[in-house]
Amino acid sequence: MAGLRREELAQLAGVSVSYYIRLEQGQRGNASDEVLAALARALRLSDQERKHLFTLARGPAPAAPPAPPVETARPGVRRLLDAMTEVPAVVLGRFG
Repeated sequence: MAGLRREELAQLAGVSVSYYIRLEQGQRGNASDEVLAALARALRLSDQERKHLFTLARGPAPAAPPAPPVETARPGVRRLLDAMTEVPAVVLGRFG
């Protein structure tokens, strides 16, 4: 929000002025999600701006782990499962 002084922004976000200044100057790198969300609300950031704020504060999100390889049941196991119509059954492979 244009025109807010540090003191006003800190008050709107519910943090001390000194804490906000340390955040702003990069001296405090571990702001909680709650503090970042409060700052985003106080600044009336859009969803895209809010996401950018979190990215700046946290760094890029780690890449998702690769999906485990798809395993298929051997034909004999599939026949056994097909025959088990009255009870639930599950087959777990090497990857769970």
